[in-house]
Amino acid sequence: TEARAGQLMTFTITLSNAGVTAVGNATITDVLPEALSFVDQQSPFTFTTVSSRTLRWDTGPIPGLSGLYFVTLTLQSLPSVAGQVVNDVIVTADFTETNYTDNSSSAVLNLVREEAQLRAGLSGPDAIIPGRIAQYTVTLENAGLITAEGVLVTATLPHPLLFLSHSSPYPFSQPSPDAIVWEVGELPPDQVVSWEFTARDAGGACGLLTTAITVSTTSPESVFEDNTATHTTSLLSELLLDALLPDGYQPNDDDEAFRIWNVSSCPADLNGWCVSDGEGKVCFPAGALLQPGEAIWCAKKATAFKSSFGFLPAWEYLSLIHISEPTR
Repeated sequence: TEARAGQLMTFTITLSNAGVTAVGNATITDVLPEALSFVDQQSPFTFTTVSSRTLRWDTGPIPGLSGLYFVTLTLQSLPSVAGQVVNDVIVTADFTETNYTDNSSSAVLNLVREEAQLRAGLSGPDAIIPGRIAQYTVTLENAGLITAEGVLVTATLPHPLLFLSHSSPYPFSQPSPDAIVWEVGELPPDQVVSWEFTARDAGGACGLLTTAITVSTTSPESVFEDNTATHTTSLLSELLLDALLPDGYQPNDDDEAFRIWNVSSCPADLNGWCVSDGEGKVCFPAGALLQPGEAIWCAKKATAFKSSFGFLPAWEYLSLIHISEPTR
């Protein structure tokens, strides 16, 4: 059962004598968990507050095969406590029983604080080519029980991403080149809002870029694990197929070739990259690398290519489905 922290809650304790023998007296004991405090009770029994946390009811005589007796208990939870709370009740009698399995019972509560609970989400491209524009989507949710006030969303851009534009209806500022702040203001419970923003890679970086957003509120909030979201984008190398020699000068076109040029500022791992003419393809193996600005020739046969052009290609392929080790 879920309940709001700080509110009054009503529990019902049910008691009966299922045996045929009458009971001179039974004692019901409830030791309250620290998250709960006693407020009031109603019952046909003698009630005693043993301590601030221990409650006791003495039933007096109960006939055999009795009907049901009810204890109505009003408790209040502490407003600062959240999570699972267990309240255990036990009944004992002044004689020996044959079955004690139903002499105790537990009520399990999930206490939820009266507060906001902001959740941030961020999505974007898995990979971009250096110099291109990346679009990100910000998602913001209030999963709490009260309206979140004074909500701010801050995006932190990694170098060398540059902020370009956004579709948010909220006021925003850019206190530094790598930080954008949106003033969302109020966000009611269960409301979800989202918007996009764009950024461009200014060049000069390689590898992975991680963008982050963080949300905050001036309202009470105690769970911060989901107030931050990140998205990692890989910077791809930009490759051009800038030269093609489909019909060479040598017999059987053994000097046919193509050239690949890495025009980006990042090294290119060619493993898995393929060149195809629609009929066959040449795929680079593991270990094939192309440095920034580097252009390489790949020929059908290295010696035939050299006979035609006076230099060896970087790679030789023996057929259109395989490429060999470099012939240097």
